[in-house]
Amino acid sequence: MLLTFPLSGILLWAGLEKLRERGQFMGTLAQLGFAGRAGSLLAVAVPVAEIVTGAGLVLVPSATWPVASVAGLGVLFAVAGLLALRTGRNITCSCLGAGGSMLGRRQIGLLPAWLGVAAALYLLAPDWPAAQGIQSTPVAIVVEEGRFTRATTVPSSRQLYALLESLRANRTIEVGGPSSLEVK
Repeated sequence: MLLTFPLSGILLWAGLEKLRERGQFMGTLAQLGFAGRAGSLLAVAVPVAEIVTGAGLVLVPSATWPVASVAGLGVLFAVAGLLALRTGRNITCSCLGAGGSMLGRRQIGLLPAWLGVAAALYLLAPDWPAAQGIQSTPVAIVVEEGRFTRATTVPSSRQLYALLESLRANRTIEVGGPSSLEVK
């Protein structure tokens, strides 16, 4: 779970940001040499792959396809880094939305980490039904006016019940982090 949820959140965020900032992502793809139809196809396929992989890691983490997709995305990002270095230009990475760093050595250097995480997920992924994955998901995607705006932590039903009870009893509530709620 230490790998599954954070990686899922990162992939969901990255995919949604690429869709939200589609023009910028298409610009990055064009600078890499993918203009026209190929660029338009990749501008949708890459973020959809990230979103589907992120969802798969939570819903069916022990299945082979989300793990293979993590490895495939890592290879894809490393290839983008190689292509950026070959152009000799500074190409902005649209990794997590607008204002990203430059494509290149970092994406290539992260390939072993992507493959290592994929291997760890393959060996250690929890085996739970999709319904449990949905119930365990600590992140909610916030959509305002039809556009993705952010991801936020969602308290568990137990935490919400404790919060309501403490408000009723006028007790102190301490929030110690994104998933820590303590009632005294």
